[in-house]
Amino acid sequence: MKKLSLITISLLASFTIATAQTNAILALENQEYKVAKESIDKYFTKNAATIATNPKEAKAWFYKGKIYNIVATSDKPEIKALGDEKSLAVAVEAFRKAVELDNSKSAEWKKQSQDQLEAIWGVTFNEGIKKYQENDLKASLTNMDLCISIKPADTLAYTVGASIAISAKDFAWAKKAYYSLIEKGFKNYNYYKNLLYIVSEEEKNTDETMKVIQMGREAFPMDAMFMAQEVNLYITSGKTQEAIAKLEAAAKNDAANAKVYYYNLGIIYKQTNDNVKAREFFAKSLAEDANYEGANYMTGFMFMEEGDVLNKKINNMTLKEYNLNGKKEEAKRDEFYKKAIPYLEKSYAVSKDEKVKDQLISIYKKFKMEDKIKSLN
Repeated sequence: MKKLSLITISLLASFTIATAQTNAILALENQEYKVAKESIDKYFTKNAATIATNPKEAKAWFYKGKIYNIVATSDKPEIKALGDEKSLAVAVEAFRKAVELDNSKSAEWKKQSQDQLEAIWGVTFNEGIKKYQENDLKASLTNMDLCISIKPADTLAYTVGASIAISAKDFAWAKKAYYSLIEKGFKNYNYYKNLLYIVSEEEKNTDETMKVIQMGREAFPMDAMFMAQEVNLYITSGKTQEAIAKLEAAAKNDAANAKVYYYNLGIIYKQTNDNVKAREFFAKSLAEDANYEGANYMTGFMFMEEGDVLNKKINNMTLKEYNLNGKKEEAKRDEFYKKAIPYLEKSYAVSKDEKVKDQLISIYKKFKMEDKIKSLN
């Protein structure tokens, strides 16, 4: 008799637990959301030991997701009050679990859960954009986080979210997003550029800055910005000779990009005031590509610089000094300015930089080159 009672109690307990799930489903169908949520929560509590691993529980996970989704997205305050700000995330996790567990032949709960997740993704993403437009950047990023949790392989929420994070000055969020996008194989110049800005300017992390520069160099070997950043980092770290050795080796091993390496060697020597070496490497760069904008500009700039030095010297001469050497110095000055012209012209033809244009106009005016001035205007 005692054994029978124990069996009876056990069966009743199992029936009660199963009834909790049935009650949740029936209450959901009757739009009795309070009962539905209480029943599904009770079912999950009673089955806590196996609910996360038992394939037969895919149905329960699906209905938990459905109930929590309704609670999270309802316009009615009394239904919304049944949950909290985490309810939608709970729904997403429940649907994801149903997808994971359902190994049945029909895959009914898996398919329905995937449809629910797709719908939630769309609503959540649009709501995130709306929050951004309302300048609620924190809430917008919360939505993008949820979108990413729903579709980790998709890149739209990462890309949009990174831009929003930059605006919100949430550089940790943006950094994580850019790393994720790069790891997924997206070779977008702005991802690398923005990531470099975050680690170098916002976090001021020298080691990580070098890591990102190397990533950028690998992805965009011809890009002058990443090369210049690498050179500057070596110089500011007191590793000028390492930078020179690295660039010289690169020029030898990567002939296709030698002009870039020579150009950056010229920049290093210019920054360390070795103008002879600087000019030598700018000339080597131009020997590789006569139209290379950076080397043309720096060569022209250095000729202008020498002309300016002489001009300052002439302006500081006494009358006696000028009568003795002034004309000779002016001729040398003008020669430097004239030597600058073809290099600056080639630079401007590529860059259309207003600074280069102004420099050319100043030289043209000096030598009354009216036709050349007109051609620029």
